[in-house]
Formats: sequence, structure tokens, C-alpha cells
Amino acid sequence: MVDLGLGVREGGGLADRAAVGVLTRTFPVELVDRVIDQYWRREQRTRALPARLVFYF
Repeated sequence: MVDLGLGVREGGGLADRAAVGVLTRTFPVELVDRVIDQYWRREQRTRALPARLVFYF
């Protein structure tokens, strides 16, 4: 499987891909990153679930 970003993997379910697509159109990645940085919630270490992905979940 190939990682497509934001936790979506190629071959994943259509509903999963559609849901992430709607979220990223509603809340663009740049906006989410600005909010995370504004409130100092950026992760300090590399994690399995980065702050951006946790926001979308």
C-alpha cells in the first residue's frame, strides 16, 4: 500500500477517501497548520498521529 498523506492509504475504502477529501476542502491544510501553531500544539517528536491528522479525526 502507498501512503497518500493524512493517514489515507491507497486501496483504502472509498468512504475513507471521500471523508478526508471533504475535511481537507472544508479545513485546508494551511489553515489547520496555522491554528495548531497559533496555540502551540505542534508535536515535539515524530509520532504515528501528527497534530494535523488528530485534528481531522
